[in-house]
Amino acid sequence: MPESPQFTIPAFSSEAAEAEWLDSNEALIADWFADAAQNGTLKPRIPVDEACTDDASSDDSSVVIRLSRDDLARARRLAEGQGIEYHAWLQLQIHEALERNDSRAA
Repeated sequence: MPESPQFTIPAFSSEAAEAEWLDSNEALIADWFADAAQNGTLKPRIPVDEACTDDASSDDSSVVIRLSRDDLARARRLAEGQGIEYHAWLQLQIHEALERNDSRAA
């Protein structure tokens, strides 16, 4: 299997700086993935919460949800107002919506 080239991703001062870099380098990142897929070095994604825990029986699952930039910006702003990370805020919103729908169905 050919060895994959080393790619340099800069250190970021904030999530906003990282998001800006990712947005402005979409073609470069797509090329990196295409190269990795072609040379056989592309590996399956392991969610950080699974990779960093010894508990293999976790009930949590990783899900990818595509959001518009506007919705993501709103979620980040609302989460910041509550002092939590946006992904935790989104999880909370989904959980609360599911609870509301369950109680209506009962």
